[in-house]
Amino acid sequence: RYPLLIDAVLRRTQPGKDSDHLHSAAKKIRCALAEIDQQTGENAAGLRMRQINQRLRLAPGARESLALDSPMRRLIKEGLFTAGDGSQVLVFLFDNALVMAVEEKVPYAKNVTRYVADTRIIPVAMLDVLVPAAEAGALSGIREALGFLGPGQNGSARGALLRHSSSAASVRQSRTGAPLSFVHIGCRPLGRTLLAASDAERDSWLTTVRRRICVPQTLVEAYTELRLLSDRDFPQARGPQCSAPFTATSGCRMILFGNRDGLHLGIYGVPTSVVRVSSCGSVSKIHVLRRYNLAVVLSDQNLLVFQLTAIENATSKVGTAGLTGTRIASSVAFFDVGVYLGTPLIVLMKPRNGKSHFKCIQPQFVSTDGAGNTGSDFSYDSSESAADYKRQPAPTVSITTADSIRNLRTVYQGSQTALNLISEFSIPGKTKRVHFLRRKLCIVASKTFEIVDVANSRVLRSLPDPLDDDFSFVHTNDSGHAMAICKVGREFLLCYESFAFYIDNFGRRSRPDVFIRWEMAPHLITFRHPYVVAINPRFFEIRHMETG
Repeated sequence: RYPLLIDAVLRRTQPGKDSDHLHSAAKKIRCALAEIDQQTGENAAGLRMRQINQRLRLAPGARESLALDSPMRRLIKEGLFTAGDGSQVLVFLFDNALVMAVEEKVPYAKNVTRYVADTRIIPVAMLDVLVPAAEAGALSGIREALGFLGPGQNGSARGALLRHSSSAASVRQSRTGAPLSFVHIGCRPLGRTLLAASDAERDSWLTTVRRRICVPQTLVEAYTELRLLSDRDFPQARGPQCSAPFTATSGCRMILFGNRDGLHLGIYGVPTSVVRVSSCGSVSKIHVLRRYNLAVVLSDQNLLVFQLTAIENATSKVGTAGLTGTRIASSVAFFDVGVYLGTPLIVLMKPRNGKSHFKCIQPQFVSTDGAGNTGSDFSYDSSESAADYKRQPAPTVSITTADSIRNLRTVYQGSQTALNLISEFSIPGKTKRVHFLRRKLCIVASKTFEIVDVANSRVLRSLPDPLDDDFSFVHTNDSGHAMAICKVGREFLLCYESFAFYIDNFGRRSRPDVFIRWEMAPHLITFRHPYVVAINPRFFEIRHMETG
């Protein structure tokens, strides 16, 4: 009441020193009241968060994901909605997720209720709010309106919503209110249509969710820097499909990228410098072995080898046809390059007669006397500077386990380097990726991960064991295909299309409390310790290895 009293006194006070003091006092009081209101609001919000955290009953693992007890967690909005069957549903919008729950009485306590959360816990990054248009049978989403999703990009989630929830028309006919649909735009069919009390309440939720959706998008834009690599206008069907940066012998940072027209070279940061250096066909993968002066290219199922020095000088020394490269294998489905026993190893796969046939190829320096060595001081970094490259001493023969591996035959012979075939083996069924362990290879098959001994060219074991009943959930259809494997200490993190889990060094299930269920359908899974990064064309999903 003090501001009102001072304002009344001011109206009856002549301008002068007393009036100035009263204005100053009123200003200070209003600032103090604003601070008190802010602190009171924060305390009330914190108290409400503690109440929700205590009363909310969640599925196993969901509480750690929500982290409601974190001091950084905020409750953005909560409200009461009506479901299609007439039941009341509480909706909580936190700064990281949306939770729908039903309030029920606790049987062992009088006048005490709890919130039983629905399985539809939707992260804010995957949340969309849709207004059903009953007359058209269509859905209009906030993300599509904001331009975060193109028209029809979330059709799978919308279709799932229509299959797994009451339609907007039936909800409106059965109950009065304003229908609103909460949708998970990822891979899991999560979605539910609820009735708000009024159109104004629905509009309030739309505005609040829109603001919350814009926050992560703004953070992404703030921490993302886009650089133009080429100013050429590639047709939509002939855009870049792969790339590989490297440092030229002159010290200039360059980049190779491939498309359906061949292999292109450009200076990093100079968009006008991109030229085509080879018309080798459709290039789907490039890997640069800078130390060995080689670029390995997969083009139209042919595995080609180019010398980097020839690529660097290609713009001034070759005609329109460009470099041709040396073909070392044909009918290749994919290849991977990694470190095996301290040296690089190229592993390619050729499908034939229902089996996956693998060849392991090792680069080797060729000395003037005809002898070769694997160069065990190999540094697996394609971006090393030219100065460092020139300072490196000439490779010397070092006795390692890799030196004892027999060479079956030479598949490529250059002036300074050679590629030797050191192992061949086959695995039944389809495979799609190779992981490099310190002394073994791990082949990603359909449902299992095959551990291979390169030296003896044989499969040692399958992870997880197909005969172990503890892993029966892996072999169901809804688990998806195997994606990636990562060694974490003495354990392995096995990643599938739907989930990921741990096994120990003996192949038994470990860390039962860590079970990752992906929010979207990953196309690629990679590891950057201590994080697991799942990637698809629309999202990056980042998980912590230790907690999931």
